[in-house]
Amino acid sequence: MGKAAIVYAKVDKYSTKDELDILDEAVLVKKALKELGYHPVELAVTLNLESFLKELRKIKPLFVFNLTESLDGKDSLVSLVPALMDSAGVKYTGASTEAFYLTANKIIAKKFFAGFKINTPAWMTFDDVFAGKFVGELPYIVKSIRDHASIGLDEESVFFDRESLVNEVRKKRDGKNNFFIEQFIDGREFNISILGGLDKPEVLPPAEIRFIGYPDGKPKIVGYRAKWETTSIEYKSTVRSFDFNEGDKALINELKTTALKCWELFGLRGYARVD
Repeated sequence: MGKAAIVYAKVDKYSTKDELDILDEAVLVKKALKELGYHPVELAVTLNLESFLKELRKIKPLFVFNLTESLDGKDSLVSLVPALMDSAGVKYTGASTEAFYLTANKIIAKKFFAGFKINTPAWMTFDDVFAGKFVGELPYIVKSIRDHASIGLDEESVFFDRESLVNEVRKKRDGKNNFFIEQFIDGREFNISILGGLDKPEVLPPAEIRFIGYPDGKPKIVGYRAKWETTSIEYKSTVRSFDFNEGDKALINELKTTALKCWELFGLRGYARVD
């Protein structure tokens, strides 16, 4: 059936655990493509986009399976790869350049949510905090605007009083506007995956991350340790489940509806996940 290029950001011995995870993803995608009759070719991308484009043209794939989640360790540059493939006329899987750009920036995404009446926790910028413009209620959580994979996010990111929050903002303020503050919601954690069907997108069975044996008083958050530190209490105590009781039916339906709204709002395609 021809070649299919599997594209992802280049990793090395200095890469973090979340970055190295892409190698496991590539193995699974490669296996699936072979089973479908394609000849998969892996291609790592760096900031040398000219070299990447040259290699891509040399391969001449029927399409690219795009696994790029960052570029040169910077999640904010992730939209450069699909933009380059757009300019070269190369077909690729997953989100478009525009969708990558909009969803990679959490503040932009939250403004879209608010504009289309999709519930999202109250949020503030660092400037808002310094000006005393607090919105929402305690506790608050400090998040990266652009980083994904829960980078820099753990229970230490949750603040239960304004004085501690202001001190954290002072420490983190670096002139690059890399962080924002969101009202911390102590609730349940769900992952909703969507596949683009022939006629309409299909919502896959929802999953819930359950906090099993979590210490009392510990903020329930799927942070970096819970995702990547396999020996940590957080990793061992956050269990994915697909089992729900009858009382959850209305909630699950609402979550599916909201996920589909997000799909339409950001013009997603191929596959997506809403957390």
